Amino acid sequence: MNFDRLRFVSERAVLGEGKEVFLAVQIPDTPGTFLKLQKIIDPRNVTEFSYRYNQSNSNTGVANVFTSFSVVNREKELKLVLKAIESEGFTAYDLSDNEMAKQHGRYLVGGKSHVENEKIISFEFPEKPGALTNFLKNLDINWNISLFHYRNQGDDIGKVLAGISVPAEDNEKFDQFLKGLGYNHTDVTDNVVFKTFLSSDN
Repeated sequence: MNFDRLRFVSERAVLGEGKEVFLAVQIPDTPGTFLKLQKIIDPRNVTEFSYRYNQSNSNTGVANVFTSFSVVNREKELKLVLKAIESEGFTAYDLSDNEMAKQHGRYLVGGKSHVENEKIISFEFPEKPGALTNFLKNLDINWNISLFHYRNQGDDIGKVLAGISVPAEDNEKFDQFLKGLGYNHTDVTDNVVFKTFLSSDN
């Protein structure tokens, strides 16, 4: 059995055992709502977070997020999380048993988009509770997250790809944010994969 197959089996086993919840969540497409959603999930271990800005979002004002997280008691915790999500005015769908979502949907979030002043940063998050919350809490409320992808691979570090719209006048402030965060990172805005598959400017 190769490693890709082993990872597939492992992911399905975790979902099948009821130790992971997979949700699609609709949140207002405004800065700060990612943090609100993460505070609801915290301190549960987030195993995946996927989002890509799409021009159509600006018409509806809604952002669609795929996320999964670990649970001890799926039935009890899912009810609590869904209730908290609803109280924030968000809408959530439990996709834990949805084969299309697990096979394809989680990898097809968004597509090509034009985002003003977008910076694409590859991060290495410490694989421990609170790492994502720390990132979101320190992010300037005026900087819009335009892309976010993370999937727990069982390593000591979590590899995250994030797109952040930063006004040109905030470039120095953004550099200070990156240094203060303390996570290893690389600016990959000029990467051919981003330019080919995620940016409509090319």
